[in-house]
Amino acid sequence: MIGNISQEYDKKISERILLILKYSSLEIKGIAALTNKSPDIFYAIITRRRRLSPKLASVIGEALDFDGNIIFNLNIPIPTTIKESQKLSTFKKANANNRFFFIDTWTKNKDSTFIREQLLDKGYFAYPRYAWEVNQQLLKLGKRLDSDLLTKQLKYLVEKGLLKSKKAPLKLKEGGYGSRSVTVYFQK
Repeated sequence: MIGNISQEYDKKISERILLILKYSSLEIKGIAALTNKSPDIFYAIITRRRRLSPKLASVIGEALDFDGNIIFNLNIPIPTTIKESQKLSTFKKANANNRFFFIDTWTKNKDSTFIREQLLDKGYFAYPRYAWEVNQQLLKLGKRLDSDLLTKQLKYLVEKGLLKSKKAPLKLKEGGYGSRSVTVYFQK
């Protein structure tokens, strides 16, 4: 029972970090640069492979001009004033040409962004997934991609370092495995 409560709390903390990213218009690499921390730490927290430490929460809060301890208190909303942070504004001006740091408003409709937000950030790739499995999950979420486009998007996420890939025997939709090897995708 305690484990379930702890997992649910970690999920809420992960969601609050994603909300901070949204309010600040920062990608994970952006908040990592702003806080002088490794992007891997943020990926691990978002995917719930690591817990947010009070020290990192304070660093995040200091970098965005709010009390970082608020992140831990689920009863207090994450302040939307993050977007008006003086330190964030200075960081954005100094790094305006670094496309890896900032969420572009036009990317919201991109397929790779949809896959990242709806599958990757929610732990779907915790286990190796075949492209056809990803496509089935996307269909459940109301997103239709042809298999070539999906493969391109998954390869793009591998190139960005958000996913890993390896070869595995073809998993048949009816069950069992085929003799051909295909690429599967999974999270670090």
